[in-house]
Amino acid sequence: NVNCSYRYRWERAFDGDVPKNAIVAGIAKDGEPLYIVKGVVNDETCFGKLHEGHSCAYLPWGGKEYSVSEYDVLVWQKH
Repeated sequence: NVNCSYRYRWERAFDGDVPKNAIVAGIAKDGEPLYIVKGVVNDETCFGKLHEGHSCAYLPWGGKEYSVSEYDVLVWQKH
């Protein structure tokens, strides 16, 4: 069954904040949840991770990982 009463959306967040209804995409080695984020590195939109308990999100670009303090988190939103 597919639950059609919810949809995805991006919610702006800062400095490690995790919005309510953020979608857990995985679990880090330390057991903390990881969330899907998008942000900008060198004027390009990149998709990466937010590690709960960290004060930033992490975005890959050019073979390196960059930390950013402003990002959008993928969340569930009820219709």
